[in-house]
Amino acid sequence: MFDYNKMGSIFDTEFIPCGDLTLDYLEEVIVQNFRNEGVPIATKRDGIKAGLLSKDPCLVIYNPQNLDYHTIVLVIRNLNKTRVISMYSAGTASAQHIGGGMLNMEYQSNKLKGAFKSAKQKSAEESEYNTWAFRCVYDALEACGVMAD
Repeated sequence: MFDYNKMGSIFDTEFIPCGDLTLDYLEEVIVQNFRNEGVPIATKRDGIKAGLLSKDPCLVIYNPQNLDYHTIVLVIRNLNKTRVISMYSAGTASAQHIGGGMLNMEYQSNKLKGAFKSAKQKSAEESEYNTWAFRCVYDALEACGVMAD
């Protein structure tokens, strides 16, 4: 489970009004955008600790080919009688135990190949993935009528 206190907001404004948008519909649109662009994607449903005994459902987006890349976490919740969406960076998929780790053969193969790459090259590849991933998410939000800063 995630914790709001351990994540950083990706939007300039943390809470964006989203009307009746659901995580289910948003997930469909996001996955389609990633596929249209040829960008690897995997999703997982999880929760974010919202209080002592409560949690908010969230959608986690990550690269199944490289679990060392940062995840994107989207949450829709009620705030002051308004439904809002927030997007966070929540560390790597491997640190969050998402994506199968040792059992994910594609990740293990890419990790072995990555052993021969420089830190600069690895950083550039992650940056390129993040650029495409954020673009796909922003495009999905725009298609759903949500305007993020």
